[in-house]
Amino acid sequence: SKLSYRGFFYVKNKHLFMKIYFRHPQGGIRTKKILTAVCDGVLYFRYEDECEKSIRLTPINAKYNQQ
Repeated sequence: SKLSYRGFFYVKNKHLFMKIYFRHPQGGIRTKKILTAVCDGVLYFRYEDECEKSIRLTPINAKYNQQ
C-alpha cells in the first residue's frame, strides 16, 4: 500500500513542530518536535514522547541531491 500524508508546521516555545497525518493500515496522527539543528540540509526530528531521533527529512534541494 502507498503511504500518503498531509501536514503543517508551527513554531512553539522556540521549537519547530510538524504535525502530519499518515494514511496507512495503522492510521493515526503524531506530532513531531525538532531534536537537532539542520545538518547539511537534513532535519532530524524525534517523536514528542520519545527520546531517540527517529525521523529524518531530506529537502529535495539538499546539496548532495544536486548533480
